[in-house]
Amino acid sequence: MLILSLVLCLVLLATLTNNVLNTKFEPRKYETNEKNKNAQDVLKEDNKSDLSIIPIEKVQNKRSSPEDFQAGIAILIYGDKADIREEAAVLLNRLAHLGVNSVSINFPIYQDDVWDTEIRIYEWTSSEETLAILVKEAKIRGFTITLRPLLDEKTLKAKEGDWRGTIRPTSVERWFDNYAELIINYAHFAEENEVDILSIGVELSSMEKETEHWNNLIDSVRKVYSGQLIYSVNWHNAFNNDIEFWDNLDSIGIDAFFPLDVSKEVTVEELIDAWSPWIEKTKELKARHDKPIVFTEVGTISQTGSFRWPWRWNHGTPIDQKAQEIYYIATCKTSKEATNGIYWWFVDLNLPENPEKDDSFNPLGKKSEEAIANCFDNY
Repeated sequence: MLILSLVLCLVLLATLTNNVLNTKFEPRKYETNEKNKNAQDVLKEDNKSDLSIIPIEKVQNKRSSPEDFQAGIAILIYGDKADIREEAAVLLNRLAHLGVNSVSINFPIYQDDVWDTEIRIYEWTSSEETLAILVKEAKIRGFTITLRPLLDEKTLKAKEGDWRGTIRPTSVERWFDNYAELIINYAHFAEENEVDILSIGVELSSMEKETEHWNNLIDSVRKVYSGQLIYSVNWHNAFNNDIEFWDNLDSIGIDAFFPLDVSKEVTVEELIDAWSPWIEKTKELKARHDKPIVFTEVGTISQTGSFRWPWRWNHGTPIDQKAQEIYYIATCKTSKEATNGIYWWFVDLNLPENPEKDDSFNPLGKKSEEAIANCFDNY
């Protein structure tokens, strides 16, 4: 009898183990991940309050119409944090003090590889509770807000050179169905939270010729969202071929990491000259479509010569705060004449602990922060 009981126990244990091993664990669309559940419980309670825990610094030059210049900074946020309100308040006060009047809230969405047709949110995707608090803190300060879901590249690499602009889903139809479902979900959120601008896509170069799909998405979004719509093209594709669905949007976005043909040792004036061909093309594009153009991302890291290929996250050169600073100065002087806004890429909620030794895109605490203030002082 004892032996029979042991055998039955072993059979039961094997069955349970097999069930667990064959269960596919993955977050479902629009569902809260368990890892963030405690933080989101705190966020839900926090979001009921109308009081900011930090004194409010108002935007200095608040936009009053869609034509007004967007003096912007891109905020990149991953996941959820229980102290989001305090961190957001500190950051937004600092940005308001610099003359920033617009912020884009960038957060990741995912697909599992370049062939995938499903669009997912994982634990690194900020919850709607987190986004709502960040939007609320920005609104009470007077910022114009762009909501910007961004297809993250962590899971996309199939071969060297793959990125969000080279996705090739096995079914374009299914991909757009799932992508539209996600964007429409955020369109509802944007409408409920009075977000000014919604980005329907960023740098999806390989999908940009699917005009009918994009127009269907735009029509669906406009049924639930009354704000402005924008799509951001990567710099390399901005002038080669017109994106037909741009005509159904309110403005044209360019992630303006244009390469600048200069040496590592360069002056502001030389950088301005290097910008000139790109600025002329931007003006031509603006005139051709008769629409506002916004540089939705522009910036460079704090390394020597980084302005030559400003999209790179690492140049393998020494830390060089001056390189970032002169790029900011030159970019400001040239871009404001051709665009309706620029968004410096990027800051996050965690300010650099030691800015002088920080070589990232984040300009805060560096010489570039003063360049931002000077840039946005008179527009």
